[in-house]
Amino acid sequence: HFITIPSSRNDNKNKNNFHNCIWGSILFCLALNFKQMALYYAPAVFAYLLGRCHSHQKLESSSSGSSLLIQSTNQFIFSRFILLGLTVILTFGALWWPFIVYRLPEDTMLDSILQILRRLFPFQRGLFEGKVSNI
Repeated sequence: HFITIPSSRNDNKNKNNFHNCIWGSILFCLALNFKQMALYYAPAVFAYLLGRCHSHQKLESSSSGSSLLIQSTNQFIFSRFILLGLTVILTFGALWWPFIVYRLPEDTMLDSILQILRRLFPFQRGLFEGKVSNI
């Protein structure tokens, strides 16, 4: 998978690079907005990326003790989690922005968002008809 490929740089410091996870989350958000079938493996991708947020990074030990190390590790994990969240929000925002901004004058923003969701998840046709139309 793209998110598990090590960085193209040759040094060993970049093997735990989180950069590929960011790109992987962007590509997965694009896949979710392209076809709802990506929801089948969304829990696995979410669990993997959450696990990568909690992966350990070797920190320099300081003379002030382990409390600084634990605080730095928690801040590191929190910053990775926030970075992934912002990536998802910005990707969805960039994809949905034209549909929300350029809507009909009589439609509200909520109507536009609901229209997007109805087109992504067409349950009004029924599940069987959706399966037959994809064959």
